[in-house]
Amino acid sequence: LDIGVIAYPSRRAQMKLIPFRKDKLVLICDPTHDFAKKTAVSVRELDGQNFVGFEKDIPTHKAIEKVLQAHNVRVHYAAEVDNIEVIKRIVEVGTGISIAPEPAVRPEVRNKSLVAVPFSDGDFIRQLGIIHKEGRHFSPAAERFIQMLTNETPATPTN
Repeated sequence: LDIGVIAYPSRRAQMKLIPFRKDKLVLICDPTHDFAKKTAVSVRELDGQNFVGFEKDIPTHKAIEKVLQAHNVRVHYAAEVDNIEVIKRIVEVGTGISIAPEPAVRPEVRNKSLVAVPFSDGDFIRQLGIIHKEGRHFSPAAERFIQMLTNETPATPTN
């Protein structure tokens, strides 16, 4: 592989990291849920709710758990899955609520199958990064792809 795109990137031996985007996390629910009528929701309001989350070993799950714990909130996991598309489908049918990156739910919000509600207690952010093996020379296609993702002229790895 030339590159990988990961959430919550961290420094790793023999790997280079190019940070490229920060996604705002929002609460998502089906349009009939009580939260759908709100303009903002506090993390504390999630206490006791049925929740659809990522599997425990996924960095986004760990980050969401930190936010919940910091606000002393416990949710009831109705499902834990490995990707955002499945989370969105489960939330759409009313099984529970979730926290998701705002860009990932734009199509469903636009077609009104999901509602995205911002948090009133601050912005919660998910950092994305591009990783590649140290010393790797990019192919022209990989270089162009990195430029497209980062909107920069050259790809500039950091240590």
